[in-house]
Amino acid sequence: MKNLLILLLLTNITLASTLENPETDKMLNESLALSYHFKEFTNQQKGSTNWRSVGAGGCQYSTIQAAIDDYTQSSLGMLNIPVEFRIATNKTYFENLVIGGEYDISLKGGYSDCSNMANPPPNNQSLIDGGNNGTVLEIQGVSTRRIMTFTNLRLINGSNAAGAGGGLLSDNSNVSLLLENVDIRNNTARNGAGIALVGGDTDLLLNESLIFGNIADYGGGIYCSSSSAGADSSINVANHSGIIANLADNPLSAVPNGRGGGVYIDGCYFAIFTGSDQNGSLAGMDLNSSVNIGGAIYAENAIIRILGHQSCGSLGCLGDNTNPVSFRSNESVSRFGTALGAVLYAKNSEVKINSVWIEGNVGASLIYLEQSELVIERDPSGVCWKNSDCNLIENNIGVVFKGLSNNDIDISNVNIVGNNNTVFDISFPAASTPATLPKFRVESSMINGNGANNNYLFDFFGPIDVKFVHNTIADNQVTQSIFRTDFNPNITGPTSFEIHSSIISNPGHNVYSYDILDFSNGSGINMHVTVSASLLNETNSITAPATLTNDAVVYQGGPLLDTLAPLFIDRANGFYHLSSASPAIDYINTTFRTLVVHSDIDHQGRGYDDPNVPDLASGGNFSYYDLGADERIVVDLIFANGFE
Repeated sequence: MKNLLILLLLTNITLASTLENPETDKMLNESLALSYHFKEFTNQQKGSTNWRSVGAGGCQYSTIQAAIDDYTQSSLGMLNIPVEFRIATNKTYFENLVIGGEYDISLKGGYSDCSNMANPPPNNQSLIDGGNNGTVLEIQGVSTRRIMTFTNLRLINGSNAAGAGGGLLSDNSNVSLLLENVDIRNNTARNGAGIALVGGDTDLLLNESLIFGNIADYGGGIYCSSSSAGADSSINVANHSGIIANLADNPLSAVPNGRGGGVYIDGCYFAIFTGSDQNGSLAGMDLNSSVNIGGAIYAENAIIRILGHQSCGSLGCLGDNTNPVSFRSNESVSRFGTALGAVLYAKNSEVKINSVWIEGNVGASLIYLEQSELVIERDPSGVCWKNSDCNLIENNIGVVFKGLSNNDIDISNVNIVGNNNTVFDISFPAASTPATLPKFRVESSMINGNGANNNYLFDFFGPIDVKFVHNTIADNQVTQSIFRTDFNPNITGPTSFEIHSSIISNPGHNVYSYDILDFSNGSGINMHVTVSASLLNETNSITAPATLTNDAVVYQGGPLLDTLAPLFIDRANGFYHLSSASPAIDYINTTFRTLVVHSDIDHQGRGYDDPNVPDLASGGNFSYYDLGADERIVVDLIFANGFE
């Protein structure tokens, strides 16, 4: 991707998002530039007389390969004058196509026959069948940046059992590649049964295209392996495209090696801007499966962007504000493997997510992280497909977030509800004190109605910096306690565990548990536990042990820890916003205790002074932060959060 449109990238692009990481900004800029690039190329091709007809009866060529070969040997090909091959739907093309050399080529199907090719085709698809005799369409050895567009095609029955690419392969090529209204179905390969990008620098954009029902060991739907560090190749999934019902598995293998049912990303950049609406259209990443790890996504040394809102710049937009990126009914299953990461398995990768719907997925874990960075947040513009559920994780089976080794995790504005297992299981089994502690932060999120027979809702092991700020954690089911921390007593570095300005209301369950032997290594207390300004269903588990530090100093703004009922609007029906009678309203100035970064779960600002609630304190530094994920805002003194 680094070679893509350098001049376009010099154009000033103002994004709808406020993005923290400059490198990720650059990648998103390049996604927008790629989309713009194809629009310009397509517009330039309109009205061109440089086209060839392919089909049965009255066409210039009866096979696509013959048309391509003839062009490459013609004066047009020698001068690299772009040509469009217009392909009729009046026959099935049993071919294994190869495109090589330095050419700009367009394949456009959907024409009923060759008598009417001067007019734009309908959205029909021309069928190219690989006959289970190799890759359906291969691009090879393109060394100088070229543009290729494939439109209104269906690639089926490709097979490459020992190699890469069943339906489509870009092999060590430098190509900007557009698929528009292209279906790639029922292909098989060792790597990337649907699409494989191997080496080179290929930038792929999917528009209104479907990768469906393909089977590979690695990357059932799409496989991308970059030739060098820096995410050279890229995959951009946009405009109602879907990676659906693909499988990573080799049933003949003696060891589990299925990785990335939907996509396998190694050293590449992957961005998805689209998903299925609630009517169930075939878009997003649904119904993918891996017999081992990474049901929907397997990522290693990768940059991943999952953006379900509209991202715009001076070169155009990608995505919309109506449909989230969806991950529904994906699974990592175990024949004799680990079944980790039904939605995402990320190793040494950077992942950023907003406006996502994760529902009905199954695996030992849903999101698995190892030495990776994960950010889930609401777009700072506040625009979202569903206000209180902007990032919705619901009704899944498996540990929601499982982390191993040194991860940096920052989650905010997420609704995690109705999942049947531990929500966070984060481990860093280090043998010595790390230079920097792994970080885990959750803010302005609702975590309600989860759990089943698991021991803990949040389980942390190892030297780690854990911080919960302004969260609502209610009506979850566990066998022991909501939080547990544990670590290697031989490590001298401190482990920090903090809860601020939160509501933790899970009747019958202790808030916190620990093994007292793990809190000292003989030279002092390792674990620093801080709980401030929160409503808890019990406080004994926080205040009793002498080795725990309960931050019980009364700061300006009212009482600190209390067991008062939080009084939600409709707890019985799972609506955990604050009622007008809630004691959590105008409770404390959280900024005295810790940093507040995000707005509340509804993208409302913090510190609203409710005129109907007597002030608990006054003073120049006092402000009126409600506890939990919801900041109750009164509109015309009658309506709160649109429900009262």
